[in-house]
Amino acid sequence: MQKYFFILVIFATCSNALTFYLTEGKQRCFLDEYTANTVVIGAHQLLDKVQPNGGGVELSVLDPDNQVILTKMTNSDEGKFTFTTKKQGRYQVCLKMSNSKGWFGDKKQPLYFLRIKQGENQEFQSAAKESQITGLKQKIKSLQKQEDDFIKLQLMNRENEDKLSIENIKINDNVFNATLIQIVVIIGAGVFQIYSLRKFFAQKIYY
Repeated sequence: MQKYFFILVIFATCSNALTFYLTEGKQRCFLDEYTANTVVIGAHQLLDKVQPNGGGVELSVLDPDNQVILTKMTNSDEGKFTFTTKKQGRYQVCLKMSNSKGWFGDKKQPLYFLRIKQGENQEFQSAAKESQITGLKQKIKSLQKQEDDFIKLQLMNRENEDKLSIENIKINDNVFNATLIQIVVIIGAGVFQIYSLRKFFAQKIYY
């Protein structure tokens, strides 16, 4: 009967890297609890250049119901895997190294590297995106309102400038007309005075 090694590791939306030894013929599993609709990304590599007969190390992922949702063979080349949780619960990432075909010799214990990163919950991510979109829409509306207010202010200033220009023209016209009348009156008064003086002196000479 195969012996299982279980290690419970708590992840908090960050990367967790482990380096450990595998033993031929034995399976080693890592447990972690995830919420539903969570994206999990992992990286793996067999660090020792010892390839067992059989093709490498088998990596498998089991859901809370112990159903295999992912399986692949790994070797000394660095690789990646990813899966999305369908339900909340404990998921297992298991590794098993095949037995050598030889009759003699100790079992191999190669060094293995495993890193698992828990991504954002897709529902939370969607909600965050919707929140960002809503925030952007509100900012756009605010900018549009500021632009409309600025345009209205510009139009009002232009209307006030037009009114002031018309009033200035009227005032200038009134000043011009008043000045013209004053000039006409002064000229008329001067002509009348000259006429009066000439008539007065003419009468003095006659007498």
